[in-house]
Amino acid sequence: MTYLVFDQGQEFHHPTGTLGLSVTIFTVCAILLIIMLVARRQFPIFGKAELGGPKTFKHLTGMIALVMWVLYVIVSSLQAQGYIEAF
Repeated sequence: MTYLVFDQGQEFHHPTGTLGLSVTIFTVCAILLIIMLVARRQFPIFGKAELGGPKTFKHLTGMIALVMWVLYVIVSSLQAQGYIEAF
């Protein structure tokens, strides 16, 4: 089943049911990042700060978040283009 979107007089067919993979990946990444931020606040090794503390952990947290975002965008784009099958 598809739905139509009309833009500037042209039809655009988009399959329904393709949102599940994107939402699942986003939810998993969000939960992992929240766990990481809570761990950074609770354990003294991280300097007891979500985004502050020692430079090593601060930069590592930022890089992990950036990599997760890039992976989410890539997988969602591949799925939207039909290279990855949605469940």
